Amino acid sequence: MRQVGGGETQRNVLVDVNNLLYRAYFAFVKSREAPESGLRPLVARLPDGNGSFLDMDTGVIQGSLQILSSWLYDVQRPTRIVAFFDGLPARRTAVFPDYKKRDKDDVKQSVHIESGESVVQLRDGTKVSGPVSALAHVFRLIGCDVYHHPGEEADDLIATFVRKNPDAVNVIISSDKDFFQLVGGRTVVYRPGPEKPRLHDAERVEDTMEKRYKVRVKPSEIRMFKALTGDSSDGIPGVHGLRKKSAHPVCHLASVSEVYDSGMPTFSKGEREKALAVRSQVELNFQLVSFYDDLDLSACLKPEIGDFSLAAKILREDLSLMDVDLLPFRVGRHAVRPISSTPDWLSDV
Repeated sequence: MRQVGGGETQRNVLVDVNNLLYRAYFAFVKSREAPESGLRPLVARLPDGNGSFLDMDTGVIQGSLQILSSWLYDVQRPTRIVAFFDGLPARRTAVFPDYKKRDKDDVKQSVHIESGESVVQLRDGTKVSGPVSALAHVFRLIGCDVYHHPGEEADDLIATFVRKNPDAVNVIISSDKDFFQLVGGRTVVYRPGPEKPRLHDAERVEDTMEKRYKVRVKPSEIRMFKALTGDSSDGIPGVHGLRKKSAHPVCHLASVSEVYDSGMPTFSKGEREKALAVRSQVELNFQLVSFYDDLDLSACLKPEIGDFSLAAKILREDLSLMDVDLLPFRVGRHAVRPISSTPDWLSDV
């Protein structure tokens, strides 16, 4: 593992909220819808500011905070927690309308900050249009900066943040393997789930890729690997029938042109013919799976407010949510700490 040493180092925990919300939605909303579950939906009745009251589902709020709290205990001494909310993938759908078309409508609507008119009002006067925008406000109250743009994906906001903060330790919390491209230097990915270790540096990325695809793909090779083999989770088609072990040897090349100019020697005759037939799609894929990392983050930022007492009251009295553990959001906040010069620097993270 890479040695990172010395000095006072900022420890940023970067939360892919879209990924978090998917987990919370299925665990705390979808699971309660089945009659056999014996569980009631989590609902709060809130004023709309016009003398009436409306019901709002709060399962994704409870789930997101509860799940994230448990993960934060694994990431020691964060000095800054940053929440990145998804917008619509306008840049990618402009060039490839089928991008992420696999998403189910009910889930998609449940994991984006709602647009439109504000429908309910919290006790501090903040108007929110639904549970996800309410969660964003709670995040700010418990000391998290919030980044969101209605036309940008959280992935690109996170990539931009990492590029602009190269000297900090950046821990990206997400199970999305796209973020493996950003691993290196002081940036690691924390992948929730049963498999440990959850913290991924470059070596651990290769281990995970080998377990999934039977080839050791480096962070620098993932973009080309996905361009050639596709990504079903994002609706990106690769070269049909291309074996991972055939694709991997050319993934170190820097451009699609270099791949095709190489003659693709590890491809079978049939794989080579298929690759030649879909070259334009592979070139498009290479664009789709890369990050836009030069965004104007200042236009997307809603800074933290830092009022834990108010956050607790809103959760308990407005949203009817009990036993939400906010302690991990307090630990190590706003205190820049030294990072040790040990070879295994992840042990210090």
